[in-house]
Amino acid sequence: MVRKTLLNLLFLFSVQAVSSQVLITLLLGDKLNSPNIEFGLEGGYNFSDISGLDSSNRLGTFNLGFYFNFKMQEQLYLYTGVLVKSNLGTADLSLADLEASGVNFISHDGTYTQRINYFIVPAYAKYVFNNNIYVEAGP
Repeated sequence: MVRKTLLNLLFLFSVQAVSSQVLITLLLGDKLNSPNIEFGLEGGYNFSDISGLDSSNRLGTFNLGFYFNFKMQEQLYLYTGVLVKSNLGTADLSLADLEASGVNFISHDGTYTQRINYFIVPAYAKYVFNNNIYVEAGP
């Protein structure tokens, strides 16, 4: 009973933290935006894999973060931000992949997935054409 109550409280506080971040973005987004700086939320769905493994199945995950566009010249911007909710990896690992990784597994039945949680901090040069189509390039 105590464990269930603690889990419910933890969930309640985590939902509050997420909604407050979105609220801050909605409230301050216009104040952070200026003719030379654009701020906003970014989200999407990512398909990723890990090279060097037998598994070729991509892992699909959602990502969420925020971005900044800094105007450098008339149509040239520096694009950066942080994807704070981002998981990358690969799905359906083979037994050879598990053995090479040194993972102890219980049985051969089932499927195994390698998931890596981390922040992504992109830094791109962004060129915006007159019709609002743009091209980004960077490391």
